[in-house]
Amino acid sequence: MSRPRKFGGVFWGLILIAIGSVLLARNVGYQIPIWTGVATWWPLLLVVWGGVKIVDYIQLRRRGETGRLFSGGEVVLLIFVLLVGTAVSAATRISPGLAGLLEMADIDLWQITGTEFDYTEHYEIEAAPGSRIEIVNRYGSVEVLPDAVDRITLDVRKTVIADTQESADQLSEVLTFSIREEAPGYRIVSSFNRDENRVRGQRFRTSLTVRVPPRSSLSIDNRNGGVTLSDLEGDQSIDNAFGEVVVRGIDGNLALENRNGNVTVESVTGSVVIDNAFALTSVRNVGGNLALETRNGNAEVSDIGGDASIENAFASVEVANVTGALDLQSRNSAVDVANIGGNVEIENAFQSVRIRDVRGELRVTNRNGDVSVRFPEAPAENVFVSTEFSNVTIEAPADSAFSLDLFTRFGEIESDFGPSVARDGTERSLVASVGAGGPSVRIRTRNGNVRLDRM
Repeated sequence: MSRPRKFGGVFWGLILIAIGSVLLARNVGYQIPIWTGVATWWPLLLVVWGGVKIVDYIQLRRRGETGRLFSGGEVVLLIFVLLVGTAVSAATRISPGLAGLLEMADIDLWQITGTEFDYTEHYEIEAAPGSRIEIVNRYGSVEVLPDAVDRITLDVRKTVIADTQESADQLSEVLTFSIREEAPGYRIVSSFNRDENRVRGQRFRTSLTVRVPPRSSLSIDNRNGGVTLSDLEGDQSIDNAFGEVVVRGIDGNLALENRNGNVTVESVTGSVVIDNAFALTSVRNVGGNLALETRNGNAEVSDIGGDASIENAFASVEVANVTGALDLQSRNSAVDVANIGGNVEIENAFQSVRIRDVRGELRVTNRNGDVSVRFPEAPAENVFVSTEFSNVTIEAPADSAFSLDLFTRFGEIESDFGPSVARDGTERSLVASVGAGGPSVRIRTRNGNVRLDRM
């Protein structure tokens, strides 16, 4: 004979049906205030649940059975319901205690279940060419474009998350933008201050499109969205987080800091300084120097008119076509370098280093990663390579002239250029002059082979 099923299973099935029905109704457009309803009526869940348990108890007594009315999982669930229900009630009453707990946990219940309401704003102001313009946005993207006239134009696309249209209208009035004339230029900023208004910032999304005089210097402070800046004359500064940054066609210098978003910089006539993390950084066609610091994101650099200084970790680095010198410091990075006009210094670990066509002095320090160097033309400057637990390969034209000083411990040396290799226990060395004059090629490695190939 099968055992009668407890009412508890039916009870929780009905609860799931009710929750699903409410959420479905909201998705199709019915404005049901979920959290205010939960805050008021959640104790009813305990009343009904207790009634179900009483029915289960009566049924057990009638059958002469004994057993626990509450399982361990139900006890945990009961505690969870009590905590969440109390917190929601306190939050809707703006209790300084429990509402603060939600604030510290960065939780906005209306952001999860609320409805999106869209608004637009438009502002204009005359502006002198060459002005400095500051833009502050915290909840979305910023796009800056040149205008045909000397004017600043701001178009705002704003999304407010709320439970009703009336609540959204009230919140929309809390956050509005303006263009202020403040020395030494202009400032675009919202009126919203979360500390003063006691409204969670996650309930807003703001997308700004700003048109400015072509000769303008921008200072952008943005969060939680992308930044696009193009075709301007003047020095530009961008501080962003949690969004992609794209900068193109700048006649001036660029300073850019970003986190958790790809960075693309193309066609900047001046110098560029970039600090990025956890995303790809791509830089092309810079007229001046480049200083790039990135972490946990690939770096792709090409066509730099001045010197390049690059720091990276835990991601690959590709550098090509640098007119000046290259200083590259990395860890756990696969490094690929080509066509460098000045001196090159590379320090890396735990990945390979590949170098082609360096016309200045070359210094490489690496560990636990092979090093390969190719000279399309005879090297004109000194070459120094120091490695551990990795092989070193040098390729040079047959008519190259240089002095060799090669050494390895626990490895072998092979050379198409010089005399026989000296052997002393676990050590191998080769010291010789190839051709007349020329730079010095000095290689030191341990637990790795050294090979010189004639092209």
